[in-house]
Amino acid sequence: TFYLHYKDVFDMVEQIEKEMFENFHSVLDRHPVECLNGRPLPMITDIFRFVKENSDMCKVLIGKNGDIAFIDRLKNLVKERCFNDWNELFHKSRNYKYYYYYSFIVSGCIGLLQCWLETGLKESPEHMAALAEQMIMTGVKAIQ
Repeated sequence: TFYLHYKDVFDMVEQIEKEMFENFHSVLDRHPVECLNGRPLPMITDIFRFVKENSDMCKVLIGKNGDIAFIDRLKNLVKERCFNDWNELFHKSRNYKYYYYYSFIVSGCIGLLQCWLETGLKESPEHMAALAEQMIMTGVKAIQ
């Protein structure tokens, strides 16, 4: 039965990754740029819900020993989205700060997702999204 659907194990993994990537992309697409200005919480909440709903696969793909290539694809997807949205929202040319800010935020959010997965998803997606938004919007002030 396996070989009716997949050529081999690598083909199966590739198809699962592709489906997960497309599903993640659709989560981002549900949130147009004009709805994100200063309030990314709805999109972040949907991302955390998606991760919880797909927690077993997310542990494999983005967990502690996850697939670096898959994580890089996610980062690039978010990077493209962020830069396009930021340009539209702020009407400024990209300067070096955009790249540093993006790197800081995306790596931090992936780290937050990984930590949440590793600790058993104890907090709700809504709680984690609010925490992520607070950290994104206020930086170190979020933990004071």
